[in-house]
Amino acid sequence: MTFANPLPWWALALALALAAAVAWQAYRRFGGDPRRRATLTLLRFVTLLLLLVFLMRPVATRSEDGPRDAIVPILVDTSRSMGIEDAGDGARRIDRARDLIASELLPALQPDFQVDIVGFRDGMSSGSLEDLAATGRRSDLAGALDRLRERYRG
Repeated sequence: MTFANPLPWWALALALALAAAVAWQAYRRFGGDPRRRATLTLLRFVTLLLLLVFLMRPVATRSEDGPRDAIVPILVDTSRSMGIEDAGDGARRIDRARDLIASELLPALQPDFQVDIVGFRDGMSSGSLEDLAATGRRSDLAGALDRLRERYRG
C-alpha cells in the first residue's frame, strides 16, 4: 500500500506528536477513573491517526506476475496499396509491417497482454501474422475501428 499524498518523515512525526497532545489535552481535566480517562484518550488518538491516514489517501497497489486478460488488437492495412514496393531496399509495405510487428510490437506486448492481429481492408479478418496479404480493393480504417469496438465491447 502506498499513499497518494505522502508526508515526509518529519511531518509525520510532528503530526503524531500533535495528535497525542490533542488527545491528552482533551481529557486532561477529566475527573473520574484514570483507566477511563486513558481509554478515552487512546480512542481519540486512534481516531486522529485514522483521520490522518485517510487524508493521506491510501492507494492499494496490485502486481500481477502472469499475463493479463486484456486483449490488444493490432490493426494492419491489407489493401492492395500495401503490396507496393516503395522502400529503398525493394521491400513491400506489407512485409515491412510484418517485420515491425514481429520484431518490435509482439515482443513488447506478449509478456503482459493477449495480442490479436487484425487485417483490415473493405472488411476485417483476424489471423496470424503470416496470413496477412495485400489483397483488398480498398482500406476502411473507420469501419475497421467501429467493428473492432463492437467486437471487444465490454
